[in-house]
Amino acid sequence: MLARLALPTVMLAQLALVACGGDAPRDEDSAAAPPAASRDTVVTDSTAWVAYPERLGVIRTGMLRPTLIDAVGQPTRFGYDSQERCTYIGGSALPDGVLVMVLDSAVARIDVTKPGVPTAEGIQVGDTEAAVLQRYGARAVVTPHKYTGPAGHYVTVTSPTDTLHRIVFETDGTIVKSYRVGRMPEVTWVEGCS
Repeated sequence: MLARLALPTVMLAQLALVACGGDAPRDEDSAAAPPAASRDTVVTDSTAWVAYPERLGVIRTGMLRPTLIDAVGQPTRFGYDSQERCTYIGGSALPDGVLVMVLDSAVARIDVTKPGVPTAEGIQVGDTEAAVLQRYGARAVVTPHKYTGPAGHYVTVTSPTDTLHRIVFETDGTIVKSYRVGRMPEVTWVEGCS
């Protein structure tokens, strides 16, 4: 009896999702995508763009390119990374100064280059390095910046429960100039796709 009800119930749920403005799951998405890459609802409220080590708003590491394009709005491609398997994508739905690195058709990291997009702990571009260290405590490790060190720094934040993702702040030694969130090792790459 339950088996007979299961299929119609799933079909009704999918129809209700479509009727409410969502997308019904596509078989190719669920078969090819890891759980973090499931189809997300597009968020247009700017207060929802908060960064965590594995995501910024609805954009998550591992999200596949078609789902990412749905989330970022009208996409733009930034051409300074010419490697075919790695590129940066921006979009009309993203906050100003946010770029998404796509590697092998999946989101690897998200870069934030302008103020207005905070981390869950409330840090954003323009805040002080001291504020980063105060908010993240022992989870933050300071190392010299490849180009501006020893004065400039990377402040890398690791979660005790997530060994696959990081937040990396770039500072001039005093002020946060940019930061990025994403998976290892791509989040540590100094020159974007290289």
